[in-house]
Amino acid sequence: MALAQQAKTRHLHETQVDRLLRVARLYSQKAHIWLALTYNAALRLCEALHLKAYDLDTTTYQLNITPAKKKTPQGIWYQLNRDVGVLLRQWIMLNELDPNDWIFPGKAKPCSLKTITCSGGHMSRTSARSLFDRVAKSADLKVHGRGLHCLRHSRLTELAMKTKDPEFVRLAGRHETLSMSDVYVTYPDLRERLEAIGSVL
Repeated sequence: MALAQQAKTRHLHETQVDRLLRVARLYSQKAHIWLALTYNAALRLCEALHLKAYDLDTTTYQLNITPAKKKTPQGIWYQLNRDVGVLLRQWIMLNELDPNDWIFPGKAKPCSLKTITCSGGHMSRTSARSLFDRVAKSADLKVHGRGLHCLRHSRLTELAMKTKDPEFVRLAGRHETLSMSDVYVTYPDLRERLEAIGSVL
């Protein structure tokens, strides 16, 4: 689909996410793993940048995520898709990362955060956003608004539509209230909902 034909959207449909990840795989291993992980775990940019090798349980493929917007630094274990977990484990092994190393190293300066201790040295926000923008452009996808952050919206929307469980979506998004989750979820418009339900007459 040409860029000019696409409606403005804050999230991608599953087919669009699949296309993005296929292009990312061809672009580079780092791009593929970065975007697959960010999407699968519905990560905020800050949460993804501050992951360390020890945050991945290489047996269960659970990821310890420190929510960037909570008042306490207590991490939350998130169950990754097995394929994504295997990719992440391979990335850690390939790059010979020590447990305390950033999973995505770079040249970022120390961050001032309430819940995460950061001495710098991870991939920068600018690099992360630029990587997403380049892959999205190659995949002929245009997302309006906050770019990379659309993957979080996309994942939570997908979970909401599949589970029909607001509390599950809240937990997956690491939100403190249901109303916060609702902000992230893009539901189909009325026409789409009625067409999905079908005629009741």
